[in-house]
Amino acid sequence: MVRAREAGALADLLLEQVEGRTLTDDVRSRLAARIKSLRLSNFSVFAGSLQKDPIHPSVYYVAVGKLAEAGGTMLLRIAPASSPSSGLFPNSQLIGRMRSSPGHEIVINAIPFAPLDRVNVRTFVERVDIAFAPRPQGTAPALEVNASLGAFDAFGTIFKSTGKNPASVCSPESETAMWCAVLSGWRGGYTAAVDVMPDDAVDNGFSKYNIDANHGIDAVARAYDEIQSQRRRFDFEISFVNSPGPTTARDLSVFLGLFKERGQPVQFVAPNLGAGVEGLGRLADVAQSFNALLSVHARGDESPEIIEQIVKACSGRVNYKISANLEPADIVRLAEQLKL
Repeated sequence: MVRAREAGALADLLLEQVEGRTLTDDVRSRLAARIKSLRLSNFSVFAGSLQKDPIHPSVYYVAVGKLAEAGGTMLLRIAPASSPSSGLFPNSQLIGRMRSSPGHEIVINAIPFAPLDRVNVRTFVERVDIAFAPRPQGTAPALEVNASLGAFDAFGTIFKSTGKNPASVCSPESETAMWCAVLSGWRGGYTAAVDVMPDDAVDNGFSKYNIDANHGIDAVARAYDEIQSQRRRFDFEISFVNSPGPTTARDLSVFLGLFKERGQPVQFVAPNLGAGVEGLGRLADVAQSFNALLSVHARGDESPEIIEQIVKACSGRVNYKISANLEPADIVRLAEQLKL
C-alpha cells in the first residue's frame, strides 16, 4: 500500500517542515497544505495525527492510508537510522531505508492502524499521544453521536465558530472512537460512551457507560461496581428510555436517591418522554438536584420547535443523544439549535 518512494518524499517534507519545531495544530495544518504538492498517488496523509515519539523526539509517527479499503490505514514511523527500533510497535513492517534531502539516513516503518488493530491504536493513544484519549464529561452539556471521522470534523467546525466543545461519541469498541479522533487530529477532548449490560466484561477505554434501568437497581449497581474496579474516573448514565411508560419525577428521585445512598454518583439519566416533552422541566430539576443532567435520546429529525422546548426546559444543560448516523453538517446544525 505504501510505496517507498512516496514514503520517502513524505519523510523529506515532514522533516523539513517540523524538525526542531514545537508541534502545534498550526504546524500540522501547514504541513497538510504542503503535502498536497507531493501529489501522492498511493495513500492519503492524516497530518493532524502527527506526533513525536515520547522518548526519541526526532522520531515521528503519522497516520496514512485509504479509508475506502478494509484495514487501509497504517501508522508510519519515520526515524533516523541511528534510533533504536520501536519498543512500542515491535511488529512493524520495514518500508525502506533511505537518505533524506539533507543527507541523513532514515528508516521508515509501517504499523497496522485500522480500528481492528486494537493494541496498536491503544498503544499510540496511551503511550504516544494521550491527548487523543477520551475523558469523563462530568455534567457538561454535550451532543452524543455515533463515532465517525465526520463527527469529529463537525466538532472541529463547532469549536472554531463558537469556542465550545460538545464532543461526545458512542461506539461498541473504544478503539474505534480513538482511531477516529487520531485520524481527524482532534485533541480538544471528547467523551467516548458505550451501552453496557450487567455482568459483561468492562472495556476500560471508554469514559461514559450507559445502562438500562430495566435491569433493576441491584444489577445496575453491580455494573457500576465492576466499571469502578476498572476505571478511576468515569461517567454513568441510567436510561429509562425502554421503560413501559413515561418517566415520572418520582421515578428519577427514587433511583437517583438510592444510588446516592450507595455512594455511586450518577451523572446522566435518560427519561422515557412518552409522546412529547411536557414535564421535561420538572425531570430536569430533579436530575440537577442530584448533580446529574438529563440525557435526551432523539431520532435526529426533531423539529426546531421541539428542540427549542428541550433547551428551554433543561436551561440549556442537556446531553443530547442521536442514535442515527448524521452528516457533519447535520451535527453542526443540531449543536447550533441546542446552543451547545
